[in-house]
Amino acid sequence: MKLNIKNTIRVTVAVISLMAGSYANAQSSERQIIENYLAKDRKTFGKTFDIIHTSQRKSSEGTIINIQQTYKGVPIYGAISSVLIRDNALKYISDNFMSFPENVSVSKPSFDIRKDFSAVLSSEKLNGNSNDYNFEGRKSNTVVSKLVYFPTKKGDLQLSYVLNFFEKGTNNYWDIIVDANTGKVIEKTNLTVSCQFHDHKYSTEHLLDVVSHKSGDKTISKKSDNYSSLVDNASYRVYAFPIESPNFGQRTLETNPWFSDASPLGWQNDGDESYNITRGNNAYAYLDLNGSNAFGASANGGSQKLFDFPLDLSKTVDTYTDAAITNLFYVTNKMHDIFYRYGFDEAGRNFQSNNFGKGEPFTDFDPVLSESRDGASLNNANFATPQDGFSPRMQMYLWRYGYLLSYNSPSDLVGRKPESGYNVDFGGTFPVNSPLTADVAIATPADGCTNLTNAYLTGKIALIQRGACNFDIKFKKAQDKGAKGVIIYNPTPSQAIINMSGTDGSVTIPGVLINNEEGELIKSKIENGTTVNVNLKYNTFDIDGSLDNGVIAHEYTHGISTRSTGNGYSCLNTAYANEQMGEGWSDFFALMVTNKADATAAQPRSTGSFVANQKADGPGIRPAKYSPDFSINDYTYADTNGKYIDTGSGLAVDVHGVGFIWATMLWDLHWKFAEKYGFSNDIANNPDSGSGKVMKVVMEALKLQGCYPNFVSGRDAILAADANLNNGENKCMIWNTFARRGLGVNAKTGLTRGTLPNAISDQVEDFTVPSECSLGTADVVISKKIALYPNPANKEVFIKTNGVKILGKLRVSIFDLSGKKIDEQIIDIDANQPVNITGLSNGVYLLSGDGIGLNFSSKLIINK
Repeated sequence: MKLNIKNTIRVTVAVISLMAGSYANAQSSERQIIENYLAKDRKTFGKTFDIIHTSQRKSSEGTIINIQQTYKGVPIYGAISSVLIRDNALKYISDNFMSFPENVSVSKPSFDIRKDFSAVLSSEKLNGNSNDYNFEGRKSNTVVSKLVYFPTKKGDLQLSYVLNFFEKGTNNYWDIIVDANTGKVIEKTNLTVSCQFHDHKYSTEHLLDVVSHKSGDKTISKKSDNYSSLVDNASYRVYAFPIESPNFGQRTLETNPWFSDASPLGWQNDGDESYNITRGNNAYAYLDLNGSNAFGASANGGSQKLFDFPLDLSKTVDTYTDAAITNLFYVTNKMHDIFYRYGFDEAGRNFQSNNFGKGEPFTDFDPVLSESRDGASLNNANFATPQDGFSPRMQMYLWRYGYLLSYNSPSDLVGRKPESGYNVDFGGTFPVNSPLTADVAIATPADGCTNLTNAYLTGKIALIQRGACNFDIKFKKAQDKGAKGVIIYNPTPSQAIINMSGTDGSVTIPGVLINNEEGELIKSKIENGTTVNVNLKYNTFDIDGSLDNGVIAHEYTHGISTRSTGNGYSCLNTAYANEQMGEGWSDFFALMVTNKADATAAQPRSTGSFVANQKADGPGIRPAKYSPDFSINDYTYADTNGKYIDTGSGLAVDVHGVGFIWATMLWDLHWKFAEKYGFSNDIANNPDSGSGKVMKVVMEALKLQGCYPNFVSGRDAILAADANLNNGENKCMIWNTFARRGLGVNAKTGLTRGTLPNAISDQVEDFTVPSECSLGTADVVISKKIALYPNPANKEVFIKTNGVKILGKLRVSIFDLSGKKIDEQIIDIDANQPVNITGLSNGVYLLSGDGIGLNFSSKLIINK
């Protein structure tokens, strides 16, 4: 089905012309307001600017404008601020203007960047020559070039070109600063950053090759606001929100699951074509098995657009390809529709092939390219966001795991893939090609530490309980009775799976170590007379990331946060902002769209349990689960210090370690809003719930925080957003929540750019709140008025109140990191009585104090 574009061109041109005129008038008024505000303080040299983006909303919420500082009409690199204008007044500015001496020389570029581009490629040893690139259009090899003043380390402004392009034959998306007079490269940064989901790892793997789906001269048409007659019915069998992954529920058939305000033509129509495959206005989902970024096969729903495909997770991934692509298409579109209602719309620089004449500056042609089973890597996922009008690319990988033990019988055990370790430095070589196959027999005695009394172990695999003696002793006892191999199982559920070590060179049989649950399962089958026949062999199995809705939502949020911040494509670059919180927003948004209906603050949440091959209650892939409870998650702002990793070619910020702490703070904030205004797991349809209100505030803050944000500017933007949207009703609640995690009034970011590790090791936490939000409520935590000293402590720790009146004595409880209370004392603070910690070993604890009119908690470090 096609829209009748030819019959509507005349109307469209008139509408766009009218809108453009109104837009120009609005910009003129807004510019004057900003200029008047800046004129009050002329200390900053060169307070001239261009308006680069405007996000207009309903008048009661004002207008957010991104402005680029200029000098003599030339942009100053990185100097992008965000301004909130409401009721004809400037209400907030994230001031990223720079100050420079007034004797900056003005010159014209003498280096022809287009003509001499090959010289840049050659000097930096980049692939290709000038014939492989172009400086026009929206193709994958387009070089976006802009003349700028680049701030040098000496404090000068240097006339330069900034070049953004994808290097031929690679996944490197470069941001290169070139001297406009000499052609010398001043600085080069690779903007391609992989979203490695494993904690404390880093990768610069395959990300984005920008493509434009449609011709750049396409005429945008808008027939009317009533598109209902053009929408085709469609159904998708998927893990529907709020289900996070197959760990948390079953698939259902979702019919017409779109929101008509966000997707007026549904999900299968882009205004030009109605598609029977997983393609439409907001997304195009397909396979990319060889990692080439070429459009591979999509799921096909036929003329009825019925995307209902079989899925059996006990089988290999190639048996449910269409089901996986369909799920990826569903989640990508669902994220589009949900956050459209929270301001990620056309004016918010969202992802759509057709903007239907809405937005500024009418930049279409950028649906999300959702690649399923991208063959460029494993155990990963990523999302890269170029300028508005170029398609972002989401790449979902397979997650590959090895397993050593598999079952041939009984039938109900076939298909299980238990986690296991193996004998690493003793015994027989573990089978790789041909499996070692045998029936399992229970060893007697169970721990296998003395001579076995089994009558028949010849040709069998012995099941032995871990403990009481070394692994090689157990192996040798089983070998002496004729066993072919060994299965060791943990005696308790809490024990870890490890690879087994030993020194006995006479051991010649291999074996595995499995968890308590698996061992007890095998044991019970045998004791009930069932024959258990197993294989010992190294095998692999794959988990499809396109089935993990939490991971997909996390990746899509990278697009939301990037497009919502500053210039919409490069303002979350860790090369210029060590504390950028992109991974934090992504985790938080993913948690919010996958909340269960009965969720509470007391229920900790992990992320990525499915792709990590864990159960629903697994720890996930972050340092701790998300929870406001310090006994579960006690991370504070100071823990961002030292978050860097060695990539093998240099040091890099551990963006996941930093982002995890930001998401922890946002998760706390959500539950405070939910406590005050009510919880809802359906934020799309309940914007006035506490869950909806916090999402509004966070989305608004993304637009207000300016280029290269950090924790402090991010916190301030959230406070400004609440002031604008809620008249500041939640100011103290927000301050107390952030201060509880060390992001109080006097928190300092330190260096936000520079040489690692120094530039990510000088953040200063603070627990102070403004005076109007000071101590006296249940929300209050450690601040300047209440402190622990010394901390770290040795034998005792004092609680200093700095003038806070305590009525009666104080009950002090100490918890370990598992949440277990390990000590409780009643102390008299007026008598300066200390808390005795002589019986506690070195480590991190949570100390909480409870008294009349006072309740607080703080991290306590013991270092003897």
